[in-house]
Amino acid sequence: MRKLFRYLYFSVAFFFLFMVPVQAYIDPSVMTYAIQAVAGVAIALGTVFGLYWRKLLKVLRTVFKVRSNKHAENEIYRSRNKESYDAKRY
Repeated sequence: MRKLFRYLYFSVAFFFLFMVPVQAYIDPSVMTYAIQAVAGVAIALGTVFGLYWRKLLKVLRTVFKVRSNKHAENEIYRSRNKESYDAKRY
């Protein structure tokens, strides 16, 4: 922890020691580009997180031998729709 504070202290001191004033204009389109870049990174990180979360859940389900309710829900949906289809047909 002490090394971290020392590193941070010297980094900030170095930054302020060699800082030079600059006369520059930042166009508003630069901020739009920056917002798009941040949004793109956030979306990419969310996608990666979602993919690996599903893989982790799949591994945990196989390790603990937990069956997903997805198949049971599909069977219930199919049986309900078949009954309503047969009732409409006759």
